[in-house]
Amino acid sequence: MTEQNINRMQIFEISPEEYGNIVGDEVACFCKKDFLELNAGKVDKIHYLVGKDSKRRFALAIGEKDREWRAPFSAPFADIIYLKKDISMEQLYAFVAGLNSYAKDCGAKSLNFFLPVNIYSEQSNARLMNAFIGNGYQILYEDVNYSFDLEAIDIDLYPTGISHMGRKNLRIAMDSGLHLHHCNNHAEKEEAYDVIKINRESRGFPLRMSKQQVMDTIAIVDHDLFLLKKDDVSVASAVVYRVTEDIAQVIYWGNIPDVGEYKPINYLAFELIKFYKHLNFKILDIGPSTEEGVSNFGLCTFKESIGCVPSAKFRFQIEFSHLPKS
Repeated sequence: MTEQNINRMQIFEISPEEYGNIVGDEVACFCKKDFLELNAGKVDKIHYLVGKDSKRRFALAIGEKDREWRAPFSAPFADIIYLKKDISMEQLYAFVAGLNSYAKDCGAKSLNFFLPVNIYSEQSNARLMNAFIGNGYQILYEDVNYSFDLEAIDIDLYPTGISHMGRKNLRIAMDSGLHLHHCNNHAEKEEAYDVIKINRESRGFPLRMSKQQVMDTIAIVDHDLFLLKKDDVSVASAVVYRVTEDIAQVIYWGNIPDVGEYKPINYLAFELIKFYKHLNFKILDIGPSTEEGVSNFGLCTFKESIGCVPSAKFRFQIEFSHLPKS
């Protein structure tokens, strides 16, 4: 870190209840106390932290396991929450520097952050990335995330505005007699999960969340689950969280084997665009097409073919043997 006269910031721990009170309801669902506590068993401890100089300015929840501190520890991303308006760059630097010192004093071997995609906090990310790098963090890798910009999509023009392959497959899907059903009860939501499980097992991919974990999560997170049907048979489904007031994220989607000829995911994507655009959401986040920075080229091509926009998602880490001298 370049030698600068950075004001110090005190880092201290608070209770889960106090954290929940100070961060409020406007933060992303993954940063809320109930979500964090639901997943507390996945780490040795959750540190609910506040950064304070003359006032409380930042809050952060970070999980510790085997002396490694990770944010998030069970979610697509984590974020440093501003408790005051007009946070300066100097205050952000001071918080990250103070966090490093606090974690090191607590015996942490490393600190690891997976930032939100820019669609959630572009301006905050720009400053936070600089503060991380300036305080000794390294970029481990970059994932490529895909989303629909719902404000930029004209529903009437969407079918003609996507790629040639996307248009062709959507026409096939729309001629296949498919229809979307919004799950309204527990049994239907379980069926939506079962379709996802069949999809993952048929492709040899891991399914990180059990049915019970999904059911427990949707009990505390605003959500929508969908079944895509053909002749009253469920052929595909989607699990979607309403992450913020104007961004929804597809957590899982997929179809059962042997229905690929109907192009169900092309149809599902179009129907989800219409559903969330009607509700005045700004973004439909489809998630990454990379795994620890390694691209799945087929998945990238598919998402781009249906009109998704790529954006960067960075993982940062500092190991404390490399902590810059203060």
